[in-house]
Amino acid sequence: MKKLLIPFIILMACQQQSGSDKLPFMGNTIYEENDTIYHTIQDFQLVDQDSSIVTNETFDGQVM
Repeated sequence: MKKLLIPFIILMACQQQSGSDKLPFMGNTIYEENDTIYHTIQDFQLVDQDSSIVTNETFDGQVM
């Protein structure tokens, strides 16, 4: 009996829940006529663990 119970519990724990729950989109969104303007980060300048300067241009063109 125990040999059947453990695989059953694992199988039930691995199943996905039904429904179409979507993750919330965080941030300010401004709608202007037919355009959507999303929140942007102000210009910054930091020093990383290797003493290199990191700015917003460091991540230009990358999806985070």
